[in-house]
Amino acid sequence: MQAVLSGSLNFIFNKYDTTVPFTDIVRQSKNERYTEPNPLIDLGDTYVMRNILILSRETRYIKEISDVSFNGFLPENVANAADNNIMFAVMLLHEYHFVAFYHKSNEIGNRRKFFAKLNESNLSLIT
Repeated sequence: MQAVLSGSLNFIFNKYDTTVPFTDIVRQSKNERYTEPNPLIDLGDTYVMRNILILSRETRYIKEISDVSFNGFLPENVANAADNNIMFAVMLLHEYHFVAFYHKSNEIGNRRKFFAKLNESNLSLIT
């Protein structure tokens, strides 16, 4: 089973085309209440992890959060920001990272998505 489990990330990835900084898209998403008050909940793995765990238990693949494999797309100091002001400031400094992520996806013909994949032996979050 594969599923896009975050409308917030889907909105952000669909809006971002490098003409406006990624930070501005995230800020817009927060201001329009597409994200949690702390956008890192949506940008990180927490929200999607919880949802894939619920689905895994419904399908009787009993898993724990430690069973989910994920390599996040955020730079570490963005993901570990203490508050929104710091997150937005550090995120802006890493715009090159988001531009590269965007172009890499385009080069291989993919759209940017954040989805969860579940099978009998594996739970993973993929960007």
